[in-house]
Amino acid sequence: NNLKKRDTLFSGHNSEWSGSMTMQLQPETLRHLDKLERLNLADNSIWASGGALCHTPNLQSLNLSRNNIVEVSEIGLSGNICQLLHLKSLDLSFNKISSFLPGDLSLFPGLSNLDLRGNHLSVLSLTSLSSLWSLAHLDLNNLAALPPTIFQQSSNLQKVFIQNNSLSLLSPDLFSGLDNLLLLNISRNDISSH
Repeated sequence: NNLKKRDTLFSGHNSEWSGSMTMQLQPETLRHLDKLERLNLADNSIWASGGALCHTPNLQSLNLSRNNIVEVSEIGLSGNICQLLHLKSLDLSFNKISSFLPGDLSLFPGLSNLDLRGNHLSVLSLTSLSSLWSLAHLDLNNLAALPPTIFQQSSNLQKVFIQNNSLSLLSPDLFSGLDNLLLLNISRNDISSH
């Protein structure tokens, strides 16, 4: 058993069993796990969390990759009912997310690592990242365009991975203000030398 006391891994690999098999989290599923720090729910064909995450206030890392989440709000933390104030890392990669709205992650004020690659995002709004002041690592792909001011309030970004997109144009001021940026990957796009 490699799991620490404060780690939990539920990975049923439901997508390998049947296309119709899903994991449903009931509101009380994670009750009494208030000390839980790391939760891996990857590869379970989850559509929504049913508010179960409200019982994990000390969660620091949440992996919901390779599920069937269509909207970020479906992870069950919309409104002011519960917050994950300690959440630092959120992996939503390889879901079916088609939109990412400014308020979707407003209840995660300390989020520093966000992985949204492999989703169905094509365009982000100007303020998609506006509530993520602590964001240091961002991974996105399947984008057709990036708003010119998308990173304006993201001065803490250190690593930005926007490779494997169909970006053809980057605004001249897109990365201005990113004084802490250490790594930028924009490979495999359609950007011309102009």
